[in-house]
Amino acid sequence: QEQCLNAITEYSTRGRRALVALPTGTGKTVIFAHLPRMFPGKRMLVLAHREELLDQAAAKIRDANPSLSVGIEQADRHAPLDAQVIVASIQTFAVSPGRLSHHDPGSFSVVVVDEAHHATAPTYRKVLAYFGLMPEQDPILPAGATTEERRDLSARAFAAFKPDSTAPLLVGFTATPSRTDGGGLEWVFDAIVFARNITEMMRAGWLCRIRGQKIATGISLKGVHT
Repeated sequence: QEQCLNAITEYSTRGRRALVALPTGTGKTVIFAHLPRMFPGKRMLVLAHREELLDQAAAKIRDANPSLSVGIEQADRHAPLDAQVIVASIQTFAVSPGRLSHHDPGSFSVVVVDEAHHATAPTYRKVLAYFGLMPEQDPILPAGATTEERRDLSARAFAAFKPDSTAPLLVGFTATPSRTDGGGLEWVFDAIVFARNITEMMRAGWLCRIRGQKIATGISLKGVHT
């Protein structure tokens, strides 16, 4: 975890969009809970897509930073405008632009995306564009374009886009840095700054070894679709 934090800090001197790939159980939430200490002076935003992830992140951040105010933006929960750390539901910000616009992008030093393999979704692209971390989609995707044309225009726009040096640092955390639908995370993140796989973590003693068990039953799943 310390090595990862050091890698993020080092990368921040030369880039703005970093990805961390670590297996489940290695403390990704604990790692980004310590980022406010590494980048003091401005605020931090954490984006997640499930309520349990929001609450878990907020609790870990409070534990690591007892002096910081931490607020949650989700449904009927509103973070104070002066909260130093905001943990937000990506759905809430995406469907309620007014709530997003209450927060000045210039007041943030770090934007964290938890479960970052989801970051190519339109909801994330919309919010990250607000912070100057991705190109705006509407101007580059004409309404009459075919799917192939839209994909080509998007690819060229993403390839050409570079965040301004004043943009907040984007750090994504995921256990699965490759997507099965072909959507490239390189559209969102410029570099994997720290990575460990599950085998490495097991051999180092940080994760228990996998054991498989087969259970024989008389239950028939014939006709079960899901």
